[in-house]
Amino acid sequence: PILFENRFTDSNGVESVTYFHNATYRHNYSVDGSGIFGKLGIIVTPGAGLRFGATVQTPTSTTIKEQWQDMGSTTFSDSKFSAEAESELGRNEYSFNSPWRFGLGAAYTLGKIAVISADYEVAGYGGMKFKTDRHDMSEADYEYFTGINEDIQASYGAAHYLRLGAEFKPINVLAVRAGYNLGTVAQKKYYDSFENDYLDLEQTYTQNISFGVGYSSKKSFFADLACRYTFRTHE
Repeated sequence: PILFENRFTDSNGVESVTYFHNATYRHNYSVDGSGIFGKLGIIVTPGAGLRFGATVQTPTSTTIKEQWQDMGSTTFSDSKFSAEAESELGRNEYSFNSPWRFGLGAAYTLGKIAVISADYEVAGYGGMKFKTDRHDMSEADYEYFTGINEDIQASYGAAHYLRLGAEFKPINVLAVRAGYNLGTVAQKKYYDSFENDYLDLEQTYTQNISFGVGYSSKKSFFADLACRYTFRTHE
């Protein structure tokens, strides 16, 4: 291997020559996470093929535990110049709450011939939040998470989703399906560093149109074929 000459001069002006062999740097990072949420729903069937439903989903409270450490070493032909060092073990613990979600749905079934359904859901992304304990992390990390929470509250709002679907069975073994989805984006503003302010974003709608057919025999064979077209529109 090629060895590079290195010259060191101590505090007394004595010069020593040694050759660089290798250097190693290692960054260790690990993270553990766990979360919990609740979801409650109700379905009402008044009859005549009608079905109504409602759901509420609590935020997912996710707890994150991180730790990291840096280590490095250098090796020279004269071992007295070789060295190694490692940083202190860094730790962080915080939690993150995802949005509340609410949904409503309705469906109509016409015997075994057809099904029509509609679902609406809203998610409050402006309520997302990181939770930290100021005493368990550095001031810089605490201010970092505080800044993210302020940015979330200023930039995000509710996102709305509408889903429509229909299935028609002209014969028992064949089903024809169609669907339509409409969704809005959660981010409403963005921070402009030149204006030093949050500015409005153009409202964007994501739409999906789908179509499919399915075949199912009375024995063991079945097949489904579907296609979907996605596009976006702006106000």
